[in-house]
Amino acid sequence: MTILQDIPVWENVDYDRFHNEIVPLNQPAIIRSLVSDWPLVIEANKSANSAVEYLKAFDKETVILAMVGAPEINGRFFYNHELTELNFKRAQVTLSIGLDRLLAIQDNPNPHAIALQALSLNEVTPDLEPLHNQPLLDKSIKSNMWVGNRGIVAPHYDIKDNLACVAAGSRKFTLFPPEQIHNLYLGPTLNTPAGVPISLVDIKEPDLKRFPKYKQALDAGYEATLHAGDAIFIPALWWHGV
Repeated sequence: MTILQDIPVWENVDYDRFHNEIVPLNQPAIIRSLVSDWPLVIEANKSANSAVEYLKAFDKETVILAMVGAPEINGRFFYNHELTELNFKRAQVTLSIGLDRLLAIQDNPNPHAIALQALSLNEVTPDLEPLHNQPLLDKSIKSNMWVGNRGIVAPHYDIKDNLACVAAGSRKFTLFPPEQIHNLYLGPTLNTPAGVPISLVDIKEPDLKRFPKYKQALDAGYEATLHAGDAIFIPALWWHGV
């Protein structure tokens, strides 16, 4: 079994240190407890219900898209066996409806997978962002929010630097340098789960007989688990599965 490299952990990071020391390295970085004082983090540390009730108070009832997968996909938003269609459906909901549904199935051992992805706070919860200051970014940068239950997002990349903060629960990140693209076995590029190419390899249970070069990606890979209040810096073009 391959043990992935640990992502470096930074402490006492302020705006200047982030931009002068971390960003120029072009390497992933964990920043523990960066946003532990966020009101949403404080509510989430009480319970899932507290976090949901807090968020719902900011919902402007904007219609958003939810990704919904049957229990059989085991939380892995992906393709069907033939790679011709996606293995989940999209439904129109509001944030409150999606949150209520997540709460209703939180104790189900084999639930539907539900993901509300890349929600613009400026559109969905405009009054929430001013209460959750991001100390490392310019005020002009607007935040997005991801909400869901247990799920697996295949390795993909973003074209811009990414600073992901965990406000509730935990998220496990698996990262690969950009040059590992040739060892990640990309899927169809015209119909993707979220608009960017993804790796066909199941990061939870990789089939190295079918995808032998993935072993080389693992040798170069990084891994970390973040909890509420933690943040991770992911440089542009770095592959990351969650």
